[in-house]
Amino acid sequence: NNLDPLTRVGVWHGTSNRFQDSDQLRIDADAVTIGSLEGDGRVQLDNTTLTMGGNNLSTDFYGMINDATNGGGGDAFGWWTTGNLVKTGTGTFNLWGEVMLAGTITVNQGTFAVNGKVSSQDGNGNPIPSQTLTVNGSGTLAGTGLVNAPVTINSGGNLAGGPHLAHGLLFNSGATANVSGALIDGSFTSNGTNYCFLMLGGS
Repeated sequence: NNLDPLTRVGVWHGTSNRFQDSDQLRIDADAVTIGSLEGDGRVQLDNTTLTMGGNNLSTDFYGMINDATNGGGGDAFGWWTTGNLVKTGTGTFNLWGEVMLAGTITVNQGTFAVNGKVSSQDGNGNPIPSQTLTVNGSGTLAGTGLVNAPVTINSGGNLAGGPHLAHGLLFNSGATANVSGALIDGSFTSNGTNYCFLMLGGS
C-alpha cells in the first residue's frame, strides 16, 4: 500500500505490459489507492478495498477483478475472501470484462461504465448475496452491460446509458437518470426522484 495514489496501473497479458510485468495483480493490504486501472489481466482483492480513479484518467479494463482465494478451505479452490471496489476521480472506468466481488462496489465520483458484467457468483459458481453497487455524490453508473447486484443511486448520483440491472434498483431523493432502454429485473423503488424511460423487466 505504498503506491503513489495517482499511479496509473496496467495489468496486461503477455510481456508487453506498459506498467508492470505480470498479468495478475493480488492485493492483500488493508486498503490500497491507485490513480487508475487498465488492462486485460486479473486483479485479486484479498480482504481489502481498492480505491481507483484519483488521477482523473479514463481507462478500459478487459480483464477480471475478483476476490482472492486461499488454499485449504472447504472446496478444491479454498475459501474466498471479500474485496471492495471504490471509484473516485472525474474519469470513466470502462469495464469490458467482469467484476466478481463478495463485498461492495461504490462509485463516489466519475463514471463506472459496465459494458461487460458485474457478476453475482464467486469463482465456484456460488451466489454472492452480499454484493451491492452504490452510486454517491457526483458518481454515474453507465454502460450497456449486466449488473448482477442490487443497485442504489443516492443523492447527486446518476444512472446513464442502458444497463441491465438484474437485481433491482433503489433511487433515493436527489438522484438523477438519463437513460435509454435500461432494463430492470426485480424491484424498482423511487424515493421522490424523477427518472426517464426505464424499461421494467420481469425476473
